[in-house]
Amino acid sequence: MNTTTTGNPGVALTERDLAAILKVSTATLRAWRYLGKGPRFVRYGRIVRYLQSDLDAFIRENIVDTNAKRRLRLAHAAGTQAA
Repeated sequence: MNTTTTGNPGVALTERDLAAILKVSTATLRAWRYLGKGPRFVRYGRIVRYLQSDLDAFIRENIVDTNAKRRLRLAHAAGTQAA
């Protein structure tokens, strides 16, 4: 699955660009930075930029396979019922 939105992994995205791509507010991005969550970022003094390659990695790291979770829950439930 190709998660790259621009095709250029070296592109430096602004906070507004990233907020629009992820459909979150800039306040959410600031909170994530404060909490050490979210994609890696680059700081040039007061300027914050996000590299496309870091955004792509963040998206890949946060993919949730709901089928795998369901199988795990079912296996756990079957194990507790047998006990």
